Amino acid sequence: FYIYDFRAVKAMRHFSSLQPRVSLSDGRGDNEYSKFAEKCAYLVDFCNREFDLYPEPRHIDNLLLRFNER
Repeated sequence: FYIYDFRAVKAMRHFSSLQPRVSLSDGRGDNEYSKFAEKCAYLVDFCNREFDLYPEPRHIDNLLLRFNER
């Protein structure tokens, strides 16, 4: 699972141009985390397609953390 906090949400905004709009929640679970996890999945798919990389959730967490250090 992906680490979800203020820093991760803020950093994810840097990748908004790479991602389509997230789907509507089906009412199960936490709506905000569901949207965040879907964005993370889009980011993983982008890395697969564009760079032939297969990042794991921890890699995505570290990437987002780096963007907050800027």
